[in-house]
Formats: sequence, structure tokens, C-alpha cells
Amino acid sequence: MAPRNKDTSLGRNFVGKSRAMMQSPAFRDLRPVARALLDELIFIFNGSNNGEIHLAVRIAAKKINCHPDTAGNAFKELSRHGFIKHTRGDNWQAKKSREWRITCKKHNGQEPTNDWIEWEPGKPVFKVPQRYNKKPRS
Repeated sequence: MAPRNKDTSLGRNFVGKSRAMMQSPAFRDLRPVARALLDELIFIFNGSNNGEIHLAVRIAAKKINCHPDTAGNAFKELSRHGFIKHTRGDNWQAKKSREWRITCKKHNGQEPTNDWIEWEPGKPVFKVPQRYNKKPRS
């Protein structure tokens, strides 16, 4: 029998997603970069911080190895498909990123909402707010 790894400093050993979620039309419709971002958000989730998961677009872009615009689009895609929900606005001047809730995980003692089940092509589940002080393009 192989020896067990007794190093518990690594914390959780895997990032879990249910089979039902992975087989859903909403998940199957995600681009690979959005799937990678979802994995990163689930990795940041520690069991008690759902709804307060901070991940700035630029940091997300570095973690999943893409351009910040691509990472920003992945956040929007995950939100429109119902996998994440925006819970608190950003304040980039105070260096605070948006906060997110993962809908397939418990939040404040409540069961997961699994909003991705409601997704249909062309009908977003959630909309991501635009930057508050963004000037319209001329």
C-alpha cells in the first residue's frame, strides 16, 4: 500500500464541480477561458467566503493566463450563464475589486441557488453592472 500524504498544509486537495453542472447546457456553452475562471473562483472559495469572493480582472487575467479584456468577458459570461452573481460593487480607486457569489456553493447557511439551471441561449440569468464612472465612448 502506498504511503498517504500527511501534509495538511495544502488545505483542500481539489476543486469540485458537480457532474450535473458539468453536463448542463449552460456549462457546455462556456468558452474555455470562462471555465478556467470558474475553477479559479471555486479555488478561492474557502467554505465561508461565498458572496465575498474578491478577484480583480487584472489578477484573474494573470492567474488564467489571458488578456484582461478576455478575463473581463469571462466574468460577464459566467454571470450571464448563472454560475456567479455580483454581490458588491467595485471601487478601483480604493483598490477594491468586485465581490462575487458562486451559485453552486452554499451562501450564508443557505443551500446553493444553482441559477445556471435557468440559463437558456440568448437569455442571460444575471447582468454584470458596468463600471460606475465609465465615460461613454464618443
